[in-house]
Amino acid sequence: MTATTPAAAAAQHVVHVEAVQTTVPTRVVEPGRTRLVAVAAPPLQAPALQRRVRAVLYYRGADETAAPDAWEDGVWVKESLSEALADHPEMAGRLRRRADGSWEVKLNDTAVRLVDTV
Repeated sequence: MTATTPAAAAAQHVVHVEAVQTTVPTRVVEPGRTRLVAVAAPPLQAPALQRRVRAVLYYRGADETAAPDAWEDGVWVKESLSEALADHPEMAGRLRRRADGSWEVKLNDTAVRLVDTV
């Protein structure tokens, strides 16, 4: 069994950012649409609601290595995300407080970031 230094272990898990892209919905959201945020139990404080959602999607080639045409998979992911945003605009909406103090998500055509890495 070989001992691995922390620096060597970190070097094995380096992620290289290929591109940062913007993914927009495939359909326009009607102006003024909102969704109320329903809160059960005690009301959530603003910092708890104002967090961003981060998701990591990864894929490998059939032989467990980076696929030579991985960019095609990235395009497929971007197109699929665009369709999902069209059906669920709250995924890219903006959280805001209403006049009565409750929270709502302003549905809009704002995009989400997609980071392509290897």
